[in-house]
Amino acid sequence: MPDSSYDCVVIGSGPGGYVAAIRAAQLGMKTVVVEKDRVGGRCLNYACIPAKAVLRVADVLSEIREAGDFGIKVGPPEIDYAGVTARREKVIKTLTGGVAGLFAKNQIEVIEGSGSLAGNGTVTVGSQSISAKTIVLATGSVKRPIPGAQFGGRVIGTEEAWALNELPETMAVVGAGASGAEIASAYARLGVQVILLEALDRVLPTEDGDISKLVERGLKKQGITVHTGTMVTAMPPARLTGW
Repeated sequence: MPDSSYDCVVIGSGPGGYVAAIRAAQLGMKTVVVEKDRVGGRCLNYACIPAKAVLRVADVLSEIREAGDFGIKVGPPEIDYAGVTARREKVIKTLTGGVAGLFAKNQIEVIEGSGSLAGNGTVTVGSQSISAKTIVLATGSVKRPIPGAQFGGRVIGTEEAWALNELPETMAVVGAGASGAEIASAYARLGVQVILLEALDRVLPTEDGDISKLVERGLKKQGITVHTGTMVTAMPPARLTGW
């Protein structure tokens, strides 16, 4: 027999999960959220929000560099990357704390651990068994390496890219979709030498062609070396040179 009974169990506390849980609770359902990592999920802790925090720094830096266009004289800006990191973590903590506060306000319980479907309306979390009338799967996404590569060492995914503790001298970004273009743009403006590689014939290949052209011009203006129609087949251990 299950140890606990709920009207709604939500597995995952990212934007899909926490919104569903809060709405279920507002509708009068006894609700519990199962989360194996941190409240807020991948988006708030590792992806969307860290990305926007670093991008905002790059935006401010660009505005300072272009201040002369508006008749404002300033000296060359200096990047305090430790300060960038601290602000990024502060933003994450503020938003995840807000979600935790909404859970408490709406009397939503949180169980830490990995949830598994056990059949007959039952979810198991470790040795604990939960029954529910409704089960919402909001487990989010996982990173996948390209063929011929494995994550580890200097080969990282988007989560690690936004959580760098220090700025590298050079960076190769494989994939010029929305995430890749954001990473390339942010770090190029922060002073990193960036090369952007895309297998298809243009950056942002799922967007309108005119938008792709405009974005590519903007990326190149930021000092990014862009290679489209370029398939990455291997990642040798030696440092990439000749950018």
